[in-house]
Amino acid sequence: MRIRPIAVARERRAGDPRLKTPPMAAPARPSRHDTGAVPLAYPLALAVTLAVEVPIFAGSLRVARVLTVGRAAALAVLVNLVTHPLLWYGLSRAGSAWFAPAEAAVVLAEALGCWLLLRRDLALLLLVSLFANTASVLAGLAASLAGVL
Repeated sequence: MRIRPIAVARERRAGDPRLKTPPMAAPARPSRHDTGAVPLAYPLALAVTLAVEVPIFAGSLRVARVLTVGRAAALAVLVNLVTHPLLWYGLSRAGSAWFAPAEAAVVLAEALGCWLLLRRDLALLLLVSLFANTASVLAGLAASLAGVL
């Protein structure tokens, strides 16, 4: 019995229609979260997030006498510009099953980011981040149900 090199065997099989793999099924319909499903979905989602979270950060950190309103607003914009695209595009790839763990990670990341810049009460920053992100998620869900996102 003669043994053929693997490359020759593959070349011969390439011409045999019985050995070709069947075409793949069409991809599933993209989720509404997928950036291709809704035009301008990401900029709209970022705008909703900033519209909800910035006033919460600014008001909370001002009342707690941690920062002025302007500096707290700038801090909120900064941490959201870091975490929001990571969450948005991460969930586009990972799927909705990761939504709750991803949001929890964002709350922690935003609080830690604020703490690294301010070196103030981490518990307060965690509560502000949790409150702001909860409100943002609820606003995003409402916008999604209304068909905006």
